[in-house]
Amino acid sequence: MIGFERAVGIPLLHGNADCVMPVEAVIEGYGFELQAGDFHTLLGLKPGLRQVLERYYQWRVIQMGMLALSGRQASVLQNVARVNLMLRDRVGHPTMQVTHEELARIVSARRPGVAEALHVLAMATCALDERAVAAR
Repeated sequence: MIGFERAVGIPLLHGNADCVMPVEAVIEGYGFELQAGDFHTLLGLKPGLRQVLERYYQWRVIQMGMLALSGRQASVLQNVARVNLMLRDRVGHPTMQVTHEELARIVSARRPGVAEALHVLAMATCALDERAVAAR
């Protein structure tokens, strides 16, 4: 399955057909499913596809490392802001429906801390909006 967030099944690219991964869609959207045999057939028909998927996989590994590092060193506020920006980028829309509980799970924090961080971010956004209006 390939969506904005990630591709599931990358182990197939490296010859591991026994790797089973649970998948959960957090945000409404579209995904595509391809059976393992069809995936290998497609790789044979489209020689450039393997290279594109390898580059995607390399970037995901780098991004996961950066996220792990920032998740350990940053505050709950910074992590919530980072995840908020990442989700907005993937969804392609400024509003999304994600619960405080889900955000807390993503940033490895308690729900009340996430609620406070969202409140601080909302207040900062209002302040930025007011400045933008005043600058016109």
